[in-house]
Amino acid sequence: MGAISRRLAILRGLQTLTGGTAIVGAGRLMAATPGFPETEPARADVAHSGGLLLSVALPKSHGKRHLQAGGPFDTVVTNLSPEPIRVWRDWCSWGYFNLSLEFRSGERTWLATKKVPIWTINYPDEAELAAGESIVFKVVLNEDWQDLPPWDEFIGNVLEMRVLYAIEEDKQSTEIDVWLGKMATAWQTYDVVV
Repeated sequence: MGAISRRLAILRGLQTLTGGTAIVGAGRLMAATPGFPETEPARADVAHSGGLLLSVALPKSHGKRHLQAGGPFDTVVTNLSPEPIRVWRDWCSWGYFNLSLEFRSGERTWLATKKVPIWTINYPDEAELAAGESIVFKVVLNEDWQDLPPWDEFIGNVLEMRVLYAIEEDKQSTEIDVWLGKMATAWQTYDVVV
């Protein structure tokens, strides 16, 4: 099956799984952060595009979501389509920068991205997700990121965050037939804790 046929099959599968609603347009989405959606998905903590579902594993506890300052959380990318989909693993440069975080407090909005590491080994490495299969990306809010919130200002207060996931087209993504597109979870409010 060719790339176009595969993407059409993914779209049909996504429309079936979501009851006919799919926020896709040739695998691309539009948004306030250039290229990212502002639409609210069926569940506020997830986004989907081109057969993939992006979610944040920070569920409410006692009616609130908690974000640990400097701590870890997981993001999950799940294949909703009936066909396999490839994504980049996050240890290599092709996948390392695919995930970013957008924060909002009052009128202030800013984007946190990963800092450029020193690569000791690097080659394109993809994960192929079978239908219904997921890959988990661990996020640790530490010195590997630039432009994180000033945690001292937010501990004990609330902060909004959404997760952005994007894979841009390049030679390797075309050759390996990696999923291309952009997704963003909806904004969620978190109590920032130590």
